[in-house]
Amino acid sequence: MPGRHPGRPRHRVVGAGLVLALLLGLLSSVSPSSAPPATAATARTSSAWLPYWSISASTTSVVANRHLFHTASPFWYQASCSSVSGYQGAGDSGIVKRLRGAGLRVVPTVTSTMTPAQAISCLSSTTSRRAHVDRLVGTARRGGFDGLDLNYEHLALTKDPATARRVRAAFSALVTDTCAALHKAAKTCVVTVMPRTDDTSSLWRGKLIPAVYDYAAIGAKADRVRVMAYDQHAPGTTAGPVGGFAWTQRIARYTASKVPPRKVEIGAPMYGRDWVGTSATTLTGRAARDLAARHGARITYHPQHRAPTFSYRSGGRTHVVWFSDGRSLAERHTLARSHGFAGSAFWAVGQEDPAVWATVGTAVRAAA
Repeated sequence: MPGRHPGRPRHRVVGAGLVLALLLGLLSSVSPSSAPPATAATARTSSAWLPYWSISASTTSVVANRHLFHTASPFWYQASCSSVSGYQGAGDSGIVKRLRGAGLRVVPTVTSTMTPAQAISCLSSTTSRRAHVDRLVGTARRGGFDGLDLNYEHLALTKDPATARRVRAAFSALVTDTCAALHKAAKTCVVTVMPRTDDTSSLWRGKLIPAVYDYAAIGAKADRVRVMAYDQHAPGTTAGPVGGFAWTQRIARYTASKVPPRKVEIGAPMYGRDWVGTSATTLTGRAARDLAARHGARITYHPQHRAPTFSYRSGGRTHVVWFSDGRSLAERHTLARSHGFAGSAFWAVGQEDPAVWATVGTAVRAAA
Protein backbone atom coordinates (compact mmCIF):
# COMPACT_ATOMS: atom_id res chain seq x y z
CA MET A 1 0.00 0.00 0.00
CA PRO A 2 2.13 2.91 -1.25
CA GLY A 3 1.90 6.06 0.82
CA ARG A 4 1.38 4.10 4.02
CA HIS A 5 4.31 5.80 5.73
CA PRO A 6 4.35 9.60 5.97
CA GLY A 7 7.79 11.06 5.48
CA ARG A 8 9.32 7.82 4.27
CA PRO A 9 12.20 8.16 1.77
CA ARG A 10 12.50 5.97 -1.31
CA HIS A 11 15.15 3.66 0.13
CA ARG A 12 15.78 0.08 -0.86
CA VAL A 13 16.36 -2.67 1.66
CA VAL A 14 20.05 -3.15 2.31
CA GLY A 15 20.91 -6.48 0.72
CA ALA A 16 17.28 -7.34 -0.08
CA GLY A 17 14.50 -6.44 -2.50
CA LEU A 18 12.10 -3.56 -2.68
CA VAL A 19 11.09 -1.76 0.47
CA LEU A 20 7.91 -3.30 1.86
CA ALA A 21 4.71 -1.75 0.64
CA LEU A 22 2.68 -3.35 3.41
CA LEU A 23 4.13 -2.18 6.71
CA LEU A 24 1.08 -1.66 8.84
CA GLY A 25 2.51 -0.42 10.49
CA LEU A 26 5.35 -3.58 22.68
CA LEU A 27 6.29 -5.21 26.49
CA SER A 28 7.45 -7.03 29.51
CA SER A 29 9.47 -10.08 28.78
CA VAL A 30 10.82 -13.23 30.25
CA SER A 31 13.20 -10.86 32.05
CA PRO A 32 16.20 -11.02 29.73
CA SER A 33 19.36 -10.38 31.68
CA SER A 34 20.36 -7.52 29.36
CA ALA A 35 17.17 -5.54 29.93
CA PRO A 36 17.56 -2.34 31.92
CA PRO A 37 15.41 -1.94 35.01
CA ALA A 38 12.18 -0.04 34.45
CA THR A 39 11.49 3.18 36.28
CA ALA A 40 8.13 4.79 36.95
CA ALA A 41 6.75 1.32 36.22
CA THR A 42 3.14 2.25 36.82
CA ALA A 43 3.24 4.69 33.90
CA ARG A 44 5.44 2.68 31.55
CA THR A 45 2.62 0.77 29.94
CA SER A 46 3.35 1.50 26.27
CA SER A 47 5.68 0.58 23.46
CA ALA A 48 6.84 2.50 20.42
CA TRP A 49 7.63 1.52 16.87
CA LEU A 50 10.46 3.60 15.39
CA PRO A 51 10.62 3.83 11.55
CA TYR A 52 14.16 3.48 10.24
CA TRP A 53 13.61 6.40 7.85
CA SER A 54 13.04 8.81 10.75
CA ILE A 55 14.97 6.99 13.46
CA SER A 56 16.66 10.05 14.92
CA ALA A 57 13.40 11.99 15.43
CA SER A 58 11.66 8.85 16.67
CA THR A 59 14.38 8.15 19.21
CA THR A 60 14.32 11.74 20.42
CA SER A 61 10.56 11.58 20.93
CA VAL A 62 10.67 8.27 22.80
CA VAL A 63 13.52 9.39 25.03
CA ALA A 64 11.73 12.67 25.79
CA ASN A 65 8.66 10.69 26.85
CA ARG A 66 10.51 7.84 28.51
CA HIS A 67 8.09 7.83 31.44
CA LEU A 68 5.43 6.35 29.12
CA PHE A 69 7.43 3.65 27.34
CA HIS A 70 9.06 0.41 28.39
CA THR A 71 10.07 -0.88 24.95
CA ALA A 72 11.24 0.56 21.64
CA SER A 73 10.99 -1.40 18.40
CA PRO A 74 13.01 0.12 15.57
CA PHE A 75 11.89 -1.13 12.15
CA TRP A 76 15.32 -2.51 11.36
CA TYR A 77 15.10 -5.90 9.65
CA GLN A 78 13.40 -7.74 6.82
CA ALA A 79 13.28 -11.52 6.44
CA SER A 80 12.86 -13.80 3.47
CA CYS A 81 12.92 -17.56 3.92
CA SER A 82 16.70 -17.70 3.49
CA SER A 83 17.93 -14.37 4.88
CA VAL A 84 17.47 -11.61 7.43
CA SER A 85 18.63 -8.28 5.99
CA GLY A 86 18.99 -4.89 7.60
CA TYR A 87 17.27 -1.71 6.56
CA GLN A 88 19.34 1.45 6.50
CA GLY A 89 21.02 1.99 9.87
CA ALA A 90 19.94 -1.36 11.30
CA GLY A 91 21.43 -2.08 14.72
CA ASP A 92 22.89 1.41 15.13
CA SER A 93 24.78 1.20 18.44
CA GLY A 94 24.25 4.90 19.13
CA ILE A 95 20.49 4.52 18.89
CA VAL A 96 20.57 1.43 21.10
CA LYS A 97 22.65 3.28 23.67
CA ARG A 98 20.25 6.25 23.74
CA LEU A 99 17.21 4.01 24.18
CA ARG A 100 18.84 1.87 26.85
CA GLY A 101 20.04 5.00 28.61
CA ALA A 102 16.39 6.06 28.87
CA GLY A 103 15.55 2.75 30.53
CA LEU A 104 13.89 1.13 27.50
CA ARG A 105 14.24 -2.40 26.21
CA VAL A 106 15.26 -2.59 22.55
CA VAL A 107 13.20 -5.15 20.61
CA PRO A 108 13.65 -4.53 16.87
CA THR A 109 10.87 -5.32 14.42
CA VAL A 110 11.47 -7.89 11.69
CA THR A 111 9.15 -7.59 8.70
CA SER A 112 8.91 -10.21 5.96
CA THR A 113 8.55 -10.31 2.20
CA MET A 114 7.30 -13.89 2.18
CA THR A 115 4.07 -14.38 0.26
CA PRO A 116 1.52 -16.95 1.46
CA ALA A 117 2.88 -19.54 -0.98
CA GLN A 118 6.47 -18.88 0.08
CA ALA A 119 5.53 -19.04 3.75
CA ILE A 120 3.81 -22.40 3.28
CA SER A 121 6.86 -23.78 1.48
CA CYS A 122 9.39 -22.35 3.95
CA LEU A 123 7.68 -22.59 7.31
CA SER A 124 5.88 -25.91 6.88
CA SER A 125 9.23 -27.65 6.49
CA THR A 126 10.93 -28.43 9.78
CA THR A 127 14.36 -28.05 8.19
CA SER A 128 13.83 -24.68 6.50
CA ARG A 129 11.82 -23.36 9.44
CA ARG A 130 14.63 -24.25 11.85
CA ALA A 131 17.13 -22.45 9.61
CA HIS A 132 14.87 -19.42 9.52
CA VAL A 133 14.57 -19.41 13.31
CA ASP A 134 18.36 -19.68 13.64
CA ARG A 135 18.78 -16.57 11.46
CA LEU A 136 16.28 -14.63 13.55
CA VAL A 137 17.84 -15.57 16.87
CA GLY A 138 21.31 -14.93 15.45
CA THR A 139 20.20 -11.41 14.56
CA ALA A 140 19.03 -10.80 18.11
CA ARG A 141 22.25 -12.20 19.57
CA ARG A 142 24.60 -10.27 17.30
CA GLY A 143 22.81 -7.01 17.97
CA GLY A 144 22.69 -7.61 21.70
CA PHE A 145 18.97 -6.88 21.58
CA ASP A 146 16.41 -7.71 24.27
CA GLY A 147 14.26 -9.67 21.83
CA LEU A 148 12.52 -9.45 18.47
CA ASP A 149 9.11 -8.39 17.17
CA LEU A 150 7.86 -10.55 14.28
CA ASN A 151 5.70 -8.49 11.91
CA TYR A 152 5.01 -10.81 8.96
CA GLU A 153 2.19 -8.99 7.18
CA HIS A 154 2.50 -10.26 3.61
CA LEU A 155 1.24 -13.62 4.86
CA ALA A 156 -2.32 -12.28 4.81
CA LEU A 157 -2.24 -11.43 1.10
CA THR A 158 -4.55 -14.19 -0.05
CA LYS A 159 -8.22 -14.44 -0.99
CA ASP A 160 -8.37 -18.21 -0.55
CA PRO A 161 -9.51 -19.54 2.86
CA ALA A 162 -7.81 -22.90 2.23
CA THR A 163 -4.49 -21.15 1.63
CA ALA A 164 -5.06 -19.02 4.72
CA ARG A 165 -5.49 -22.15 6.85
CA ARG A 166 -2.18 -23.56 5.60
CA VAL A 167 -0.42 -20.24 6.25
CA ARG A 168 -1.93 -20.11 9.74
CA ALA A 169 -0.53 -23.52 10.63
CA ALA A 170 2.89 -22.66 9.19
CA PHE A 171 3.15 -19.29 10.93
CA SER A 172 1.97 -20.71 14.24
CA ALA A 173 4.76 -23.27 13.99
CA LEU A 174 7.26 -20.48 13.33
CA VAL A 175 6.04 -18.54 16.37
CA THR A 176 6.28 -21.64 18.55
CA ASP A 177 9.84 -22.37 17.49
CA THR A 178 11.06 -18.77 17.46
CA CYS A 179 9.66 -17.94 20.88
CA ALA A 180 11.20 -21.09 22.35
CA ALA A 181 14.59 -20.23 20.85
CA LEU A 182 14.42 -16.60 21.97
CA HIS A 183 13.43 -17.66 25.49
CA LYS A 184 16.36 -20.08 25.60
CA ALA A 185 18.57 -17.09 24.76
CA ALA A 186 16.87 -15.06 27.57
CA LYS A 187 15.19 -12.77 25.05
CA THR A 188 11.66 -11.55 24.57
CA CYS A 189 9.36 -12.82 21.82
CA VAL A 190 6.83 -10.32 20.44
CA VAL A 191 4.42 -10.99 17.57
CA THR A 192 2.48 -8.30 15.71
CA VAL A 193 -0.78 -9.33 14.06
CA MET A 194 -3.45 -7.82 11.84
CA PRO A 195 -6.81 -6.93 13.39
CA ARG A 196 -9.47 -9.60 13.79
CA THR A 197 -13.01 -9.26 15.15
CA ASP A 198 -14.23 -12.88 14.84
CA ASP A 199 -13.27 -16.45 14.01
CA THR A 200 -14.20 -16.32 10.33
CA SER A 201 -11.77 -16.34 7.41
CA SER A 202 -13.48 -13.36 5.84
CA LEU A 203 -11.76 -11.17 3.26
CA TRP A 204 -10.67 -7.75 4.52
CA ARG A 205 -10.43 -4.76 2.20
CA GLY A 206 -10.74 -7.05 -0.81
CA LYS A 207 -7.30 -8.65 -0.58
CA LEU A 208 -6.40 -9.82 2.95
CA ILE A 209 -7.43 -12.67 5.24
CA PRO A 210 -6.32 -11.73 8.78
CA ALA A 211 -7.31 -15.22 9.97
CA VAL A 212 -3.81 -16.34 8.96
CA TYR A 213 -2.96 -15.20 12.49
CA ASP A 214 -4.16 -17.74 15.05
CA TYR A 215 -4.50 -15.45 18.06
CA ALA A 216 -4.82 -18.28 20.57
CA ALA A 217 -1.81 -20.21 19.29
CA ILE A 218 0.33 -17.08 19.05
CA GLY A 219 -0.79 -15.82 22.45
CA ALA A 220 0.14 -19.11 24.07
CA LYS A 221 3.80 -18.75 23.02
CA ALA A 222 4.57 -15.04 22.65
CA ASP A 223 5.39 -12.72 25.54
CA ARG A 224 3.47 -9.90 23.86
CA VAL A 225 0.93 -9.81 21.05
CA ARG A 226 0.55 -6.44 19.38
CA VAL A 227 -2.73 -6.06 17.53
CA MET A 228 -2.73 -3.44 14.79
CA ALA A 229 -6.05 -1.68 15.40
CA TYR A 230 -5.78 0.48 12.32
CA ASP A 231 -6.33 0.72 8.57
CA GLN A 232 -10.05 0.09 8.89
CA HIS A 233 -10.22 2.76 6.21
CA ALA A 234 -7.30 3.00 3.81
CA PRO A 235 -6.52 3.63 0.13
CA GLY A 236 -9.22 1.83 -1.84
CA THR A 237 -11.94 2.29 0.76
CA THR A 238 -14.32 5.16 1.33
CA ALA A 239 -13.16 7.93 3.65
CA GLY A 240 -13.35 7.12 7.34
CA PRO A 241 -11.35 6.86 10.55
CA VAL A 242 -8.08 4.95 10.38
CA GLY A 243 -9.46 2.87 13.22
CA GLY A 244 -12.96 3.79 14.41
CA PHE A 245 -13.68 3.40 18.11
CA ALA A 246 -16.50 0.85 17.80
CA TRP A 247 -14.33 -1.22 15.44
CA THR A 248 -11.45 -1.04 17.91
CA GLN A 249 -13.80 -2.18 20.66
CA ARG A 250 -14.73 -5.27 18.61
CA ILE A 251 -11.04 -6.03 18.09
CA ALA A 252 -10.38 -5.68 21.81
CA ARG A 253 -13.25 -8.00 22.77
CA TYR A 254 -12.19 -10.67 20.29
CA THR A 255 -8.53 -10.44 21.30
CA ALA A 256 -9.40 -10.72 25.00
CA SER A 257 -11.28 -13.94 24.26
CA LYS A 258 -8.20 -15.53 22.65
CA VAL A 259 -5.07 -14.10 24.28
CA PRO A 260 -4.29 -13.58 27.99
CA PRO A 261 -5.02 -9.85 28.33
CA ARG A 262 -1.79 -9.18 30.23
CA LYS A 263 0.10 -10.09 27.03
CA VAL A 264 -1.80 -7.77 24.70
CA GLU A 265 -0.94 -4.33 23.39
CA ILE A 266 -3.33 -2.49 21.11
CA GLY A 267 -1.59 -0.88 18.17
CA ALA A 268 -2.57 2.80 18.12
CA PRO A 269 -2.32 4.80 14.87
CA MET A 270 -0.56 8.15 15.08
CA TYR A 271 -1.24 9.10 11.47
CA GLY A 272 -4.12 10.03 9.21
CA ARG A 273 -5.29 10.05 5.61
CA ASP A 274 -6.52 12.57 3.08
CA TRP A 275 -9.18 11.10 0.77
CA VAL A 276 -10.52 12.15 -2.58
CA GLY A 277 -13.15 9.53 -3.33
CA THR A 278 -11.48 6.21 -2.59
CA SER A 279 -7.96 7.49 -3.28
CA ALA A 280 -6.04 8.41 -0.15
CA THR A 281 -2.64 9.70 0.84
CA THR A 282 -1.11 9.15 4.25
CA LEU A 283 -0.10 12.06 6.45
CA THR A 284 1.03 12.67 9.99
CA GLY A 285 -1.25 14.17 12.60
CA ARG A 286 0.91 17.28 12.61
CA ALA A 287 0.63 17.58 8.82
CA ALA A 288 -3.15 17.16 9.05
CA ARG A 289 -3.45 20.13 11.40
CA ASP A 290 -1.21 22.22 9.15
CA LEU A 291 -3.38 21.26 6.16
CA ALA A 292 -6.56 22.29 7.95
CA ALA A 293 -5.03 25.66 8.88
CA ARG A 294 -3.84 26.25 5.34
CA HIS A 295 -7.33 25.71 3.92
CA GLY A 296 -9.21 27.36 6.76
CA ALA A 297 -10.97 24.06 7.54
CA ARG A 298 -12.67 23.47 10.87
CA ILE A 299 -11.55 20.31 12.67
CA THR A 300 -14.31 18.46 14.52
CA TYR A 301 -14.08 15.48 16.85
CA HIS A 302 -16.45 12.76 15.72
CA PRO A 303 -18.42 11.56 18.78
CA GLN A 304 -18.95 8.00 17.51
CA HIS A 305 -15.62 7.25 15.85
CA ARG A 306 -13.74 9.31 18.44
CA ALA A 307 -11.28 10.81 16.01
CA PRO A 308 -10.72 14.28 14.51
CA THR A 309 -11.83 14.98 10.95
CA PHE A 310 -12.28 17.84 8.50
CA SER A 311 -12.90 18.49 4.82
CA TYR A 312 -11.69 21.07 2.34
CA ARG A 313 -11.81 21.90 -1.36
CA SER A 314 -8.78 21.94 -3.61
CA GLY A 315 -8.51 21.82 -7.39
CA GLY A 316 -12.27 21.63 -7.66
CA ARG A 317 -12.41 18.43 -5.60
CA THR A 318 -13.55 17.70 -2.06
CA HIS A 319 -11.00 16.21 0.31
CA VAL A 320 -11.95 14.40 3.52
CA VAL A 321 -9.30 13.98 6.21
CA TRP A 322 -9.31 11.70 9.25
CA PHE A 323 -6.38 11.55 11.64
CA SER A 324 -5.31 10.87 15.23
CA ASP A 325 -4.64 13.34 18.02
CA GLY A 326 -3.91 13.20 21.73
CA ARG A 327 -7.56 12.74 22.65
CA SER A 328 -8.17 9.85 20.23
CA LEU A 329 -4.96 8.10 21.28
CA ALA A 330 -5.77 8.57 24.96
CA GLU A 331 -9.26 7.09 24.51
CA ARG A 332 -7.83 4.02 22.80
CA HIS A 333 -5.25 3.54 25.52
CA THR A 334 -7.99 3.76 28.14
CA LEU A 335 -9.99 1.17 26.17
CA ALA A 336 -6.98 -1.16 26.09
CA ARG A 337 -6.44 -0.89 29.82
CA SER A 338 -10.15 -1.41 30.53
CA HIS A 339 -9.80 -4.88 28.98
CA GLY A 340 -6.84 -5.64 31.21
CA PHE A 341 -4.37 -5.29 28.34
CA ALA A 342 -0.76 -4.42 29.03
CA GLY A 343 -1.11 -1.12 27.18
CA SER A 344 -0.63 0.44 23.76
CA ALA A 345 1.90 0.17 20.96
CA PHE A 346 2.22 3.41 19.00
CA TRP A 347 2.75 3.45 15.23
CA ALA A 348 4.77 5.43 14.64
CA VAL A 349 6.52 7.70 17.11
CA GLY A 350 8.53 10.70 15.94
CA GLN A 351 6.29 12.47 13.44
CA GLU A 352 3.49 13.41 15.82
CA ASP A 353 2.57 16.78 17.27
CA PRO A 354 4.54 16.74 20.56
CA ALA A 355 1.44 18.09 22.32
CA VAL A 356 -0.24 14.67 22.06
CA TRP A 357 1.91 13.24 24.84
CA ALA A 358 0.49 15.45 27.56
CA THR A 359 -3.01 14.13 26.84
CA VAL A 360 -1.84 10.55 26.43
CA GLY A 361 0.20 10.81 29.61
CA THR A 362 -2.86 11.86 31.60
CA ALA A 363 -4.77 8.82 30.31
CA VAL A 364 -1.84 6.52 31.04
CA ARG A 365 -1.58 7.70 34.63
CA ALA A 366 -5.34 7.44 35.13
CA ALA A 367 -5.43 3.88 33.82
CA ALA A 368 -2.28 2.66 35.60
